[in-house]
Amino acid sequence: LQDGTLMMMIGSGGAVPCPPSAKRPTENAEDDEMEAEASKTIEMPVGLKNLGNTCYMNATLQCLKAIPELREALSKYSGSLPDVTSAVASGDGGSKAVTVAVRDLYRMMDDERAKSHGSVVPLVMIQVIHFSVVEVATLLYP
Repeated sequence: LQDGTLMMMIGSGGAVPCPPSAKRPTENAEDDEMEAEASKTIEMPVGLKNLGNTCYMNATLQCLKAIPELREALSKYSGSLPDVTSAVASGDGGSKAVTVAVRDLYRMMDDERAKSHGSVVPLVMIQVIHFSVVEVATLLYP
């Protein structure tokens, strides 16, 4: 830092407020029981296994999965991976291949067997991205 440099500070100059207490007063014990039961039934989404440098891709895919309109559009998409892969090899269809891979990955994440394991390995998704976007493959694995 040099003399006369303008610095912007973020935050407040006052004391840090205490967090609210974890237990709030309730009217009766039934409210506590209902709240405890509701917290037990929360279904956690299936995650994606990190395969080296895939954490940002995984986070992006999981975030996009929460968009209902995207999920609906993907479920209506009728392409298949073998058809699209041959199109990519001929220089056309990279975006279609990624669309099919994302759709199939989301289907795998919604499968009951995946829910019992807690995660899905996005291997096909990575292969499709490497195949259709060569720059990604060379950046990740020089």
